[in-house]
Amino acid sequence: MSTTVITIIIIFGLIVFGLLFILNFVNRLEFYKKKVIQKFESVKSIINERIEIIDKVNMYLKVNCPHEDNLIKELNNLTTSFRNTDDINELLSLINKSRNILKSATTLESTYIILQNKKEYFDFRDMIKDNDAKIEFAASVYNEEVENYNKFRENKYISILSKMFKFPDYNYYK
Repeated sequence: MSTTVITIIIIFGLIVFGLLFILNFVNRLEFYKKKVIQKFESVKSIINERIEIIDKVNMYLKVNCPHEDNLIKELNNLTTSFRNTDDINELLSLINKSRNILKSATTLESTYIILQNKKEYFDFRDMIKDNDAKIEFAASVYNEEVENYNKFRENKYISILSKMFKFPDYNYYK
């Protein structure tokens, strides 16, 4: 064999090796990305539960506290926002926003005497508290996967690959 053929074989071998090397890291990025998405799906199922709670609270307020127009409108906007996005980072920020709005919705008994003795109204607090606890747990598991993904992406060569192949950034749930 001539040196030209050997050189071509070596160059071809290096190219194949380089492509396999890149493919390996892209596969690992995809693996970590899928794990993040999988863990977020459990958060999302709890978010759907939260949307149902918000709808129930909203209907209850419409009947029992019709003067709370702004709060009712905020609850409507909140459920619309939840339903109109699939973006992980946006959904996580909506959870925090929902906490503040739901807190306002479940502290009306001092303003409305009718609510002071209503078991159903106080049950909403328990549902919200239970849902918050579920979200916190599922989000902590999600954060662990995001941390694994981000740590892998921090390598300077892998970060170049992740940008080339447009792997998304995932934020931690705060």
